Amino acid sequence: MKFTAALLFATATAGYAGHGKGEQVAVAGYDAPETQLLNWTKSYTSDYKKIDVDAIVTELNRRNEIAVRAIRDETFATTQQLTEDHRNAMDELIAIFEADILGLREAIQASRDAKRAEIADANAQMRATQDALVADIVTTLAELNDNQEHLLAEILLADMYYDHTRIAKLLDVDGKSAALTWEEDARPAA
Repeated sequence: MKFTAALLFATATAGYAGHGKGEQVAVAGYDAPETQLLNWTKSYTSDYKKIDVDAIVTELNRRNEIAVRAIRDETFATTQQLTEDHRNAMDELIAIFEADILGLREAIQASRDAKRAEIADANAQMRATQDALVADIVTTLAELNDNQEHLLAEILLADMYYDHTRIAKLLDVDGKSAALTWEEDARPAA
């Protein structure tokens, strides 16, 4: 029985494969139906189409571009308006502060100028008073020096002639009689 099975198998394969030459040989009394060659090896390629992600993204972008652009333009306009409003408000606030600072600087400068003018006036008055006092002192000193020189000259002249009475009289007139002392008793002259 094994032999018969082997014989049938050999004739069936020989008729199907055509003895390896591609021609079909009929077996007597057997009409072979159209058969299809089965491939028992697994194919590593598939019949599915490759998904083009770039095309999908491009299409989605194209579809959403108008809506996205409208939202972006509206958002940008709103953001731009808010930025300008805040910038203008800050500029106004800064202008107010700068005006206040400028006013304070001008007030400080005016106060300094007024103080300098007051100090200059006080210095001028002090100098005028000092100059007047110095002028009076110079005049007084000059008169006193002249009187002293004249008195000293008279005293020396009287001393040269041993006229002690005249010396006492000259000192008494000058208000210096208390300076007269006698050597023997060191009493002031009367």
